Amino acid sequence: MQADRTSQDTPQVQSRQRGRIMIAAFAAALLVAGCGSTAPAAKNSPGAQESKESKTQAAQKTLNEIFRAYESGKPFALDAYMDTKMIDYQSVLDAVRDTQNQQKQISVLTKDVQAVGTGDMVMVQLNWEKRYLALPNLTPKLASGQASFQMKLTAKGWRLAGIKGDNVFAAHAK
Repeated sequence: MQADRTSQDTPQVQSRQRGRIMIAAFAAALLVAGCGSTAPAAKNSPGAQESKESKTQAAQKTLNEIFRAYESGKPFALDAYMDTKMIDYQSVLDAVRDTQNQQKQISVLTKDVQAVGTGDMVMVQLNWEKRYLALPNLTPKLASGQASFQMKLTAKGWRLAGIKGDNVFAAHAK
């Protein structure tokens, strides 16, 4: 009976499992690349763990600020939160500007947020729902998806350095 239950997992359960595997792989890759602390005492100290948690929370807070700037219809404010060296930087900005011309009263809801990071990099994986009114008829629409956001700590603070998965900023989001 147990085998029957696991073989019939819903797509949501399978998606969460893939997400956990992806986060674990990202964390392992960062540690192998030498981004983690090499001092054993610092790695196990409560202060080091607290610092890691505060970094992931700060990255998540910045990501939420990015979503609020997007919702408010201020693409130039959003630009301030992005790393200009990001792959597809201009594509994301173009998508945001296109969205502002095609959608009004945008609201982004995030759920199932998971974050992991070491050093100056944090990967935030989440499910999102975007509600909006589509122009020209102001038709209510709902788009949803799953994405991973790579956040990088720079001298100016946390910046969006990459997006993988469903692009919440795209006007044609599924």
